[in-house]
Amino acid sequence: AWALLALCLGPASAQAAEGDWAGFGNDPGGSQYSALDQMSAANVARLKLAWSHRSGDVAKPGAPTGSTSFEAVPIHVNDTLYYCTPFERVFALDPATGKEKWVFDPRKDGIDGKPFVTTPKKAAICRHVAYWQAVTPVAGQACQKRIFKGDAGGFVYALDADTGKPCADFG
Repeated sequence: AWALLALCLGPASAQAAEGDWAGFGNDPGGSQYSALDQMSAANVARLKLAWSHRSGDVAKPGAPTGSTSFEAVPIHVNDTLYYCTPFERVFALDPATGKEKWVFDPRKDGIDGKPFVTTPKKAAICRHVAYWQAVTPVAGQACQKRIFKGDAGGFVYALDADTGKPCADFG
């Protein structure tokens, strides 16, 4: 079974916005470059496991849902680590502790009590989620910061990045 792991050199510290990894490849050009320099060739041997997270969304070959494989690239933004699973769920984790802030499941969560997905659970591939925020977010107003997630059925969900609740004004 796979798990999302966090490694650190010492106690967790607050990461500045310039240390965010807000999208696939880190920037619009997908450079995968980070200016962060806490880890280096000189200290990589001192890395220790800070935490791990298991979503539970694992199925072996031959399972009725089909087998799963973890191919997601988590993003770090809004002081949160976001990722998706092969069963279409989206997780928001505290990057310092790995504790869940919220979980969105399209088979349980939706708008007006109606789930977005009603078909039986089937394994898919989720590679990443995307983040957007209003130029000037209005405090206390829902969906000023959003996580976008596409699914195997061709649907796209917009979730409030702070709560995981679907954005009613999207779609």
